[in-house]
Amino acid sequence: MRLMPYAGGEPQASVYKITDSFTPLLSVENSCRPVVSSDGTLAAFFSGSTVYVYNVSTWKRVGQLSGENMISAVWGGNTVLYVGGDRSVRRWDVAADKSTVLFLSSASAGMWDKKSGQVTVTSGDGRTFMLDKSMKLWTEMPSAPEQKASNQNGRYRVFNGTTQNALYENALYVRTLAGKAVTNAVYPDSVAKTPERRRVSLVFDAYDNPDGLPCILSTLSKYNITGTFFLNGEFIRRYPSETKQIAATRNGCASLFFSPVDLTGNAFVADENFIRRGLARNEDEFYQCTGRELSLLWHAPYYRATDAVRGWGKKAGYTYVDVPDGGINEMTFEDAVNKNGAYLSSAQIIKKILTSLKKNGGGIVPVTVGFAYGMRADYVYQNLDLLISAILDEGFDIVNVGGPSD
Repeated sequence: MRLMPYAGGEPQASVYKITDSFTPLLSVENSCRPVVSSDGTLAAFFSGSTVYVYNVSTWKRVGQLSGENMISAVWGGNTVLYVGGDRSVRRWDVAADKSTVLFLSSASAGMWDKKSGQVTVTSGDGRTFMLDKSMKLWTEMPSAPEQKASNQNGRYRVFNGTTQNALYENALYVRTLAGKAVTNAVYPDSVAKTPERRRVSLVFDAYDNPDGLPCILSTLSKYNITGTFFLNGEFIRRYPSETKQIAATRNGCASLFFSPVDLTGNAFVADENFIRRGLARNEDEFYQCTGRELSLLWHAPYYRATDAVRGWGKKAGYTYVDVPDGGINEMTFEDAVNKNGAYLSSAQIIKKILTSLKKNGGGIVPVTVGFAYGMRADYVYQNLDLLISAILDEGFDIVNVGGPSD
């Protein structure tokens, strides 16, 4: 299982033996979930710049491979592991403890070796590789070839320049030095202007129940994305450990007022003083709990606010985050009956969200962290990975609506 520490820090992949109790067998900090071999005898964990392989029957380490920041790993049988890093993809024969470089993920320089005529490349960590065409493998060289790099000859000069294509940091150009002067991109697609990327922000509303928090934090970590948690005072007071856990992550923390009240109802006199004091109280309680400040973003509980309420929040220094149909995922069976509302399953909610995002070219997606009252057949947070995958598949970038709190 993958554990998210309450006190913050990196998640841990842990293995337990389950009998009448949980007995810890193994823990690897900042690791992926275990990748198990085809026959189920070996399990690989990658953490930072190292991949560890363990025998599943004894949970003894049988091998490790280091060298670069690890991104992914997949078994190609019972003893061969393909490891993807930020600089290369390697084939690792665990039994023989031998690895070979199949592909290079990045390179800082490249040239043709004068003696052999082969392509040589310097990787990001300073190592030099030569392409063995016969074996179709990159072979590491003991030292870099000594030759002076040149970006021009008598007719052409090659250089890096800017591009309007948001998919590239720069573009490669060639300029003629003789005859008719002209400059062209070596790869025309790299300079084709692309439309601005469509953006989606995820917001997580924490009222007075933390049931979905472990699933949410784990999924965000899995996809390496962040969202903004809107914290109600009731949540902060009841669940200080969970509040600290949220604050210790890279996610943003914003205000959901000091109590889960309907600011458009008649239970309270929601005047300017009430709004100011409610926001200030939530700030203070969050600070006392975490030692950090909330960002100056807020929205009313259940997304119910009048123009006057929004205006009073603005006078207090806050920016209101409004979400049309913000309470769509909060509808319980009881609400559907008592309020004559339309109950939607999580699949129906996700479908409706995607329809709205495509229509509007982006937007803000709310997800409720947990429910203190009422029941649902399923919850959106249980299918957060499906929601995120669907958003990414539609070509949206997922960005933080406000940024992490300081």
